[in-house]
Amino acid sequence: MDSEFTQKLKDWLDTDASARDIAVGAMLLLQLTRNRVQYRYLMHNLAASASFIELELRKRYELRVSGVTHDEVMRLQTRALAVDTAEPAHMNPDGRRMDAFTPTRGRRPDHDRLPAEIQALFDAAGAIRQKMRDAQTHLRLLSQDTATCSDADRMVFIRQLSALDKELLSNYDRYDHYIIESE
Repeated sequence: MDSEFTQKLKDWLDTDASARDIAVGAMLLLQLTRNRVQYRYLMHNLAASASFIELELRKRYELRVSGVTHDEVMRLQTRALAVDTAEPAHMNPDGRRMDAFTPTRGRRPDHDRLPAEIQALFDAAGAIRQKMRDAQTHLRLLSQDTATCSDADRMVFIRQLSALDKELLSNYDRYDHYIIESE
């Protein structure tokens, strides 16, 4: 990887937003993506494109300095696509494994006696799973052989999917293992 180019990216990103030369940023993005159509579009209205240029350059810079290789990104993508967005099986308070749940299946018999924040963990599961399905769909669309995208674009969805999966499992663990204090 070209460390001199990475340093140029860092210098441009470290410059105060009001003092940045946006045309230089657009040129750096062109060098990364080789997308001349996008470059001409950005150059047409530099002021309106400044935030987009910064976002794209920051994404690519972070990937460059993280040291993640293309092979690692593809391996992470395969793992992320294998994450099951269906209702995971989880445990009853008595330790029995339950199948996938619906709003009534998988719900603890004492759900209504739980504190509101613990009930919210169970109730938020549907929204989290929907976000996971959306991230997987975006990742699959980027994975098609005809799609041209950078590893930075893939990593956004891989990280999002990984974070959502951890959040969902953490929520289920807290919900499943919450012990109601004796009254």
